[in-house]
Amino acid sequence: MKINRDLLPIKAHYFLRYAGCAHLIYLLPLIVREKGVSPQVVGLLWTIMPGISLITGTIAGSLADRLKAHRAVFLCSLIGLIVGCTSLVFIPKMPGAEGDHDIGTTDQLNSSLTHSNNASLLITSAGNYTHTYTHTTPPPPPSHHVMVDPDMVIAEGQPPVLIAGEELIPSTEVETDNPLSEFIKYPQFWLVFFALMLEQMGITICVMISDAVCFLILGSERHKYGQQRLWGTIGMGVMGVISGAAIDFASLGQKERNYLPALVILLVLMTIDVVLVSLMKIPSKLESKMKFGDVGNTLLHPQVILFLVSVFVMGTNLGVIWVFRMLMMEDVAMSWNPQFTAMKLLLGLTLFIENFGGELPFFFLSGKILRRFDHTTVLGFALVASSVRCCLYYTVSNPWFFLPIELLNGISYGLFHTAMASYASRIAPPGSQATLQSIVRAVFSAGLSTAGFVGGWLYKMLGGSQTFLAIGVFVAGYSVIFAVFHFLVNKFCTNNNVKGYEEPSCTCSSSATESERQPEPVKEPLVKEVV
Repeated sequence: MKINRDLLPIKAHYFLRYAGCAHLIYLLPLIVREKGVSPQVVGLLWTIMPGISLITGTIAGSLADRLKAHRAVFLCSLIGLIVGCTSLVFIPKMPGAEGDHDIGTTDQLNSSLTHSNNASLLITSAGNYTHTYTHTTPPPPPSHHVMVDPDMVIAEGQPPVLIAGEELIPSTEVETDNPLSEFIKYPQFWLVFFALMLEQMGITICVMISDAVCFLILGSERHKYGQQRLWGTIGMGVMGVISGAAIDFASLGQKERNYLPALVILLVLMTIDVVLVSLMKIPSKLESKMKFGDVGNTLLHPQVILFLVSVFVMGTNLGVIWVFRMLMMEDVAMSWNPQFTAMKLLLGLTLFIENFGGELPFFFLSGKILRRFDHTTVLGFALVASSVRCCLYYTVSNPWFFLPIELLNGISYGLFHTAMASYASRIAPPGSQATLQSIVRAVFSAGLSTAGFVGGWLYKMLGGSQTFLAIGVFVAGYSVIFAVFHFLVNKFCTNNNVKGYEEPSCTCSSSATESERQPEPVKEPLVKEVV
């Protein structure tokens, strides 16, 4: 078997980048919550960050194409990613992040305690949310008093708390209330904000530019993209388990999780990646100049519009999974067993299965699948798989049952990611690989931003499991709409080839002139005609 040495550097980059920081990035919502930020504000942060990344990613992609500065943009994104992740780990908690909240009570209590005189609870985060507990035990005798220790604190999955010396009759509502205005007065919150912003900008630009460089290296063999990208999956799967187990081991006997093992892995592997990228040969077609008019014409085609809208929906769906899945898994685990101590191992196994059992096979087979089906049809497969995945999350009560569900990550993310990147490369006008990649990523980031807002609101109103049920039902509904429009576009649109690239055009409105048409036939039509 002959090894293509020209492809080894990009394979090594994908392995190092995903192995180095993937596990820590997956844990970021938990890390931010441990700093004292409530789930709703976590959602708000993940609403803002993709919007910032959307703007910076588009600008960075255009500059890389315009100035032929792919390497410089590549290196800056890696450095930003390293600095952002490292900073987040070392930022101190906000005051009141643990056991320092004002608690208001009314004459109602919901508790599993019956005639008990002691309990112990823990408030683990500040936030502008309310927990309500309902007492279902029989009313005590008129002279009966329930005394509660004054040091008592509150946490989900634990018995509720009362103020010492209070006389309780059925139904006491206990709530904590820390609005967003309480967070922004702390410098630690702004340190978290800017570190997270740097990390999000770094990873967005890094994913965009690495895919653009990969397609530049592949040239006409872009169907081999999945075989390069799967090395990132291998790196993430291997180091996900190692990093998760190392964090659990380092955290034994400690009150707080110790993320030092994951941080060491990140610094070592990402530093090697920076050196690799600085030495990597990046092809540059100097004769090709990007024309914004060509880019605009490409984006206005009905097939492209349908694809971009679907990318936005997938971004929203995957954003909810990435930001809130770990929070939901932790909540489910604590409800199943308040003494559950293998949380990081569970998260590590989750990464391992979703990568090796899900992504890896589909990255490997993605070239054949995209040759058999067009990109938009493959996107439809991803939508259906994502809907099923979210609905299955809703059914889980034992946290270990999350693991087999992650096999669907192969279709819902692995196949989707390949189709998204390949399609952007396919329709890119001359000299605009990074620009088209950044635009498609920008649409995806807009979906992630929406996920942060919608997911945070749903998580507060419905809780973790029902949030995923709602998202799954929504995506299922959109899948039906998508199928209808996909049929109509295939029926009424044909494919014309425009100079230097494969731009689809509609029979009802073609802006390409005869002088602009490329004589060479396209191997794979973007839009298949329905006979």
